[in-house]
Amino acid sequence: MLQASEIQKRFTHLEQTIEKASQACHADATVPKELMDCVDQLDKKSGSAKKNNGIKRRKAHASMDRRP
Repeated sequence: MLQASEIQKRFTHLEQTIEKASQACHADATVPKELMDCVDQLDKKSGSAKKNNGIKRRKAHASMDRRP
């Protein structure tokens, strides 16, 4: 099983790759709209996943801090 730090490292790399793909699609007027839409959806989802992961992590730490 992967350690949390390795998962975070891989997720960050994936997020950066998706962001670069989105930028490349928007910089090229010949990219089909369907492809651009798909990459934009990935970019949006990865951003919301990162945000939700941060919320879950804070809640987990908060619940651990409350333990006797």
